[in-house]
Amino acid sequence: MANPTTSLKPKMKKVGKYDWGVALLTKKSNNAAAELKQVLCEVGDSIRLSWGGDKWMLDILLLKSEADYVLCNTKDASGVAYQLAPLSSSGQVEFNCQNQGVYFLTSSHGCELGHKLRVQVTNMEKTKDLRAMFNTETGKHHYTYPMVAKEFLIPADFDGGFSSDETADEALKFLWCVTPHTPLSCSDWLPASVEENVCLALLESDIGY
Repeated sequence: MANPTTSLKPKMKKVGKYDWGVALLTKKSNNAAAELKQVLCEVGDSIRLSWGGDKWMLDILLLKSEADYVLCNTKDASGVAYQLAPLSSSGQVEFNCQNQGVYFLTSSHGCELGHKLRVQVTNMEKTKDLRAMFNTETGKHHYTYPMVAKEFLIPADFDGGFSSDETADEALKFLWCVTPHTPLSCSDWLPASVEENVCLALLESDIGY
């Protein structure tokens, strides 16, 4: 019989569920800037996209580059994208978050319906020791970039700005706390191949958000 004090429990896979057929409620709809709210997915977890009962036939494409995503370039689908699900009045796809990095999902309708979704695959295991340390300046444990993005930056980007000046100040405070610990404080967001100056550039851009 295994010793209960030493046996390890396997990590439970989390599945985030999202409605791919949902109407995009944003003033930016029907143009290249329109997209759904960015999703964070931890390595080993997955997201499930489903749709049905809509007037549109939908599919799901995984674009090969951010440039094609920004420009809604899906016309040459065989060259710029992998098809995860064919055009259908209803369907479901589970996207497994296996490798850290950003992934760009869209449909053949692209900008017309705002079916654009960035999926950022994170690896929080890389920063568990840093996040366990207490930061006396903030009164909380150390934040890393995905934590700031999830709590402040992603909502602000989707909503067209921070909800208040106080929230903006909080975001800025935690971004400044992330900066001294680069590249480690970005390592759970950026792939290992990305250099420290990329992390610093990302933070500096957001500090001037």
